[in-house]
Amino acid sequence: MHDLIQLMGKEIVNQECRDDPRRHSRLWLYDDVDEVLSSDNEDCAVKAIVLKLPEWTEMCIHPDAFKKMRRLRVLILHNLQVSFQGPLCLPKGLRWFEWPGCARWITEWSSGSMKLVGIDMSKASITVVPEQFKDFQQLKYINLSYCESLIRIPDLSYTRHLEELVLCCCKNMVEAHESIAYLEKLRELTLAGCSQLGVFPSVLMTKRLRLLQLTDCKKLERFPDIPHELESLTVLSLKGTAIKELSSSIENLVSFRVLVLSDCKDLVSLPSSIYKLHNIKELELSDCTSFIRFPKYDDSADPSMKIVLPSLKFLDLSRSGLTELGFLENHSRCPKLSHLNLVGTKITSLPTSFERKHFEVLSLPYIIAAPGGLKSINEWRSCYPYVSDGREFVKEIYIYPFRPAYNVILPEAMFPEWVLPIENGFVSFRVSRDMYNKFLGFVLCVVHSTDEQDHGSQSYHIESKVNGQMLYKREWTPVENHTLFLLFIRPTQSGFANPVQIYGSHVQFSVKVSGGVPKKCGFRIMCEPLEEDLKVKLQDLMDPALLFEYGHESTYSKPMGPLMHGTIKADIQNDLQDCPATLLSASRQLVSHLTAPSSDGCKIVTYQRRRRRREEVCLPETESLVN
Repeated sequence: MHDLIQLMGKEIVNQECRDDPRRHSRLWLYDDVDEVLSSDNEDCAVKAIVLKLPEWTEMCIHPDAFKKMRRLRVLILHNLQVSFQGPLCLPKGLRWFEWPGCARWITEWSSGSMKLVGIDMSKASITVVPEQFKDFQQLKYINLSYCESLIRIPDLSYTRHLEELVLCCCKNMVEAHESIAYLEKLRELTLAGCSQLGVFPSVLMTKRLRLLQLTDCKKLERFPDIPHELESLTVLSLKGTAIKELSSSIENLVSFRVLVLSDCKDLVSLPSSIYKLHNIKELELSDCTSFIRFPKYDDSADPSMKIVLPSLKFLDLSRSGLTELGFLENHSRCPKLSHLNLVGTKITSLPTSFERKHFEVLSLPYIIAAPGGLKSINEWRSCYPYVSDGREFVKEIYIYPFRPAYNVILPEAMFPEWVLPIENGFVSFRVSRDMYNKFLGFVLCVVHSTDEQDHGSQSYHIESKVNGQMLYKREWTPVENHTLFLLFIRPTQSGFANPVQIYGSHVQFSVKVSGGVPKKCGFRIMCEPLEEDLKVKLQDLMDPALLFEYGHESTYSKPMGPLMHGTIKADIQNDLQDCPATLLSASRQLVSHLTAPSSDGCKIVTYQRRRRRREEVCLPETESLVN
């Protein structure tokens, strides 16, 4: 949301009643929320309360504060702790409830059917899902992540409209109820980090499921059968599970794009039916130490097919137990394969059908024979064009949006010129809130020693902090004769939350590399193009050289042409006719800003719909968001 639009919406709300926050339709300031919730409100006009505090804060909430808030539709409270032990009765008309870290005794739901569509009780101290959930028949979203006392997922068959179920890092959860496999509208199921989960449905029937995330469910030994075609499932992650084999029914995942089996130590082989996954683009088998071979191609149901995996582009076999390439002996069987990682395998030679032109990225073991003899090995090792070009590097990363982080370990590579060297492996700078929507990620580069005495002797450690608080840690041990380590981290994924989003207007950010024997370290902030006024503002906070502006027009939003631009401008102008007179000048200034000609003379407006279902306070005109 543009800052001016947000300010305009807040001003409209303030004009509803200057002196009494109970007459406001939206509340977002601590003092206003405190005043309204500290008493039993007989007549309250509040429809949405969104209070996101930077740190845990205590508030005295009246036990009956919500009882008579019949208009309340959205309740979002972050880092808020109540000062008494007792339930709060929530109204039937509530649509969205989000209170991470709330105590299990806080919420008491009105009896009877509820209109709730979204509930986020992550980090709550609950052992079982409340019985009242059976009254939430309109639920579309449930997030109970980091509820470490939660033991099992109950019967959810009554939530027929459920679209997204998130239960990350529920470390003591041992069982997922069979009903989750039959939810017809379920699109995303995330159980990553549930390390004790061992009981999972035996079949998968959810036809609309698009993402199934079971990463680090370390006790999960069996993946369910798929008796019928699932046309929606595109991403499956079984990384770090105890899976030993996959059922041949995996061929029914006809729209499969990404299969992640990394770190499945017990996985021995794959079914021959995997060759029927004609849409799969990415297959990851790194660190599968028991995986020694691919199924024979002749064992497949249709041996007459000349192309095996026609869409496969990315194949990671690093540090697996693989000794031969099997179906890859003939590159024509995977004509689109352009990214292949064989580092740490026992493969000693490449097939004669391989040609350098086939690959954009090829990571090889140190001792390997290439087609054309060992003299050509250096030419093969140079298949890393994106390392020397920052734009190509970012482009490469966003081909695989499923990955929260992306790292490359290369042999005998030069320090990339587009990465800024940092002294003593340390960099510190201040970050402005205005950078939030511009962040793409951070790049860290380390070139380490190749001396034999240094190999494996010490691990490297990466630590990043904001205002002294740890945000991200990583450890890695150098691979022999591989001197370059290049790491990209997405700020909003993998628990690496955006510091600007959390901590306010200006923060102190630092990154430190320790351990090992580094020869050179580098760092860069990858961001979208910055406006000139923002560049001027940032000069007082950080070294401008830290910023690498990536032209996002080829990867992200699509600019609209002059015809559509004129229509949008007219629509905005029409919508502003109903604004209070005191806001018209600011509104026209906003329209002028949005529709100003770009540097090349073309008028362009770019709109990006972000997935922010509950991030911002709703404007009064957007009533449908809360009804």
